[in-house]
Amino acid sequence: MKTIARILGVLVLVGVVGIAGLLFFGQQAGSASSSLKSNALNTIVDASGIKDTVQSELDAHLNEIASATGLSLSEAQEAIEALDVNSWAVADLPADASATATYSTAATGVDAEVTLYDDPGYITVEAYGQTLTFAVPESAQDYASLIAAFS
Repeated sequence: MKTIARILGVLVLVGVVGIAGLLFFGQQAGSASSSLKSNALNTIVDASGIKDTVQSELDAHLNEIASATGLSLSEAQEAIEALDVNSWAVADLPADASATATYSTAATGVDAEVTLYDDPGYITVEAYGQTLTFAVPESAQDYASLIAAFS
């Protein structure tokens, strides 16, 4: 899961560079500006090509993912496809979500943390002192627990 965690870390790292100016919304804002922040962040993430990069990295590390998880190559490929990274979206974490596990990793020399919740529809990635929570599509939710295999 370190590979997936690293890739998720890279997703946040690239996004953080483009969104640094937008972060002031989160500290002083109510729900309307929070939604505005999420929409702006999603626009930046989508325009940056980060999701394509993450998908390419997942595909490039198929053998490592299969080995680390104990899955066959075809099962690992199915898991990568089910993650459907292109459908992930920056979202507000529900107030009642409870963290179940946090995994630390490093990607390109930058530390990152990936947090899973009791609600499998959300994953939070923190890097460069910035935090982004993603709404995860239902197809990916069964595979989020694989992150533990890479930690």
